[in-house]
Amino acid sequence: MDRWRKLNVYVSTGGFLCFIIGLLLVKISPLFFCLAAFGLGIAYKGFKNIYKNVEPPEIEKVTDPYDNSSRRKQKKKKKRK
Repeated sequence: MDRWRKLNVYVSTGGFLCFIIGLLLVKISPLFFCLAAFGLGIAYKGFKNIYKNVEPPEIEKVTDPYDNSSRRKQKKKKKRK
């Protein structure tokens, strides 16, 4: 859990830095507003995760699709009239 909080802090500060760099580069090209908006969104999401104490996502167990040890249900055949 401690690693998850550190990751959120690093991502949010990186997003904030991206936001500042995007604002500084607006004089070169107005297209850098997109970079600033992207950085602001990342920073917002990271700070929100830190503030709300969001837990890391659960890891789903993936089953092997080629595993033949368990039998799958077969479809019932329709009776012809």
